Amino acid sequence: MSYYLFALIDGGGTVPPELGAARRLVARGHRVQVLAEDSMRDEVVGTGAVFLPWMRGVNRPDRAPEHDVLRDWECRTPLQLFKRMLDTVLAGPAPGYAADLLVAVDGQRPDMVCARSSPSVRWSRPRLPAFLTSC
Repeated sequence: MSYYLFALIDGGGTVPPELGAARRLVARGHRVQVLAEDSMRDEVVGTGAVFLPWMRGVNRPDRAPEHDVLRDWECRTPLQLFKRMLDTVLAGPAPGYAADLLVAVDGQRPDMVCARSSPSVRWSRPRLPAFLTSC
C-alpha cells in the first residue's frame, strides 16, 4: 500500500478528475490524504480520502461569492484580472501553500505528491516523486 498526498485548491475544472484519481486510489487500498480548502471538505471526504485543511494557504469556508478571493467579475481589463490572479491565487499565497505542503510532506513522508504545481516540494525534496497536473 502506498501513501499519496494531493494538494488541491478549489479552482475549477481540474478538481473533479483529481478527486476521481484520489477515489480510485482509495478503492485500490492506498492511503490518500488531500490538502484542500474547507469548501471542498465534503467532496474530499466523499472519495474516502482524509481531508487536511490548508492552514496558511487560501482556505475559503464555502463557494459563496463573498468568500471568493479572486472576484474576477470586478476586473475591468484582462491586465487587471491577470494582476489579481497573481496576487490572490498564484504568487501571493504561494508561501502559505508551500509551508503547509512541506509540513504534510515532512510529517507523513508520502510516496507521491499529486498537485497542480509543487515547486517547493520539488526543490526542497528532490527525491520525492511528484505528479503535477496542469491548471
